[in-house]
Amino acid sequence: MSKKNKGTMNLELLPNEILLGIFQYLHGVDLLRAFYDLNYRFNFLLHNQHRAYCFNFNHLSKRTFDMICQQHLTFIADRTTTLALSNGENTPEQIHLFFKYIPSFDKFIHLRSLSLRHLDIDTAFILLDGYEWKEVIQNWLSNLRVFKLEMMAVLPEKNVQKEADELFATFQTSFWTVEHQCFQEKLQALFDLALNLRRVRIYQDEPLPSYMSIFKCECASVRELCLRFDELGRNHYFNQADCVTLARAPLGVQCEVLSISVTNRENIIYLVENLTNLYSLDVVCKDDEYWKTLVGEKNDDELVQWLKDRLPSTNLITRYPNFGRVIRIWI
Repeated sequence: MSKKNKGTMNLELLPNEILLGIFQYLHGVDLLRAFYDLNYRFNFLLHNQHRAYCFNFNHLSKRTFDMICQQHLTFIADRTTTLALSNGENTPEQIHLFFKYIPSFDKFIHLRSLSLRHLDIDTAFILLDGYEWKEVIQNWLSNLRVFKLEMMAVLPEKNVQKEADELFATFQTSFWTVEHQCFQEKLQALFDLALNLRRVRIYQDEPLPSYMSIFKCECASVRELCLRFDELGRNHYFNQADCVTLARAPLGVQCEVLSISVTNRENIIYLVENLTNLYSLDVVCKDDEYWKTLVGEKNDDELVQWLKDRLPSTNLITRYPNFGRVIRIWI
């Protein structure tokens, strides 16, 4: 008698209660592989008596997956408590194939856990913005770990820039940029590829969390940060807390050349004193009245004089000739 037959004969001596107890320790795939088709008794126990099947199809050959779905699931769906499916690289289109075999979950009346991994959703002609995706994720996908979005949208030709800006803005809320750090991760991935990057220019006209998340990124080659845009209405003005964040961030510590807009003149003093590697600072100050009055005499430049009185005399402080609101400090 073969070893397999000896093992079968020994198990057959056990009462059904013992066998069903043993079955509870095995996952559904292993259980059916090991015991189905040994004899009629085992088949009956598996299809009619065993009460809690757990199936994890994440790492499985298609042949075995097809066998389970075609030969067993329709008989044991009402006793399946756990089900895990994946459209991953090693099991492509598995979820779609599952629904070809099992059109609905109606028969899974005792299902307690359903895991769907690498789920693809095609919303052709349905444009979901960041607010709507947030609702979907919070209400229905609370255990979502990876979210990748590819979007192709047809926007009105006349207002394409405006429509695109409004759409992108919906993905710039704290849900995306702080809780899930989407902006930061993408930016860090870009930095990792740009090994010789020296100058970074990023500007934002709204004080969104994504803008400040740049300072959580690292890029050893960066020495110049341009955080100010030449158009007055397109600037984010750094307050004291923002300046502290910048000074403590890796990009701030290694920064040598900085262009920035700040809310008040005390912020300028703080940056000069705390950015230890800084030697050139171009700054626009929100409380600077000089450029508004267009007074041209140097001795009427109250802010420049105020800075000269408080910074070391070795610093050269001037107004940028072509942009009167920009103050340049050579440290």
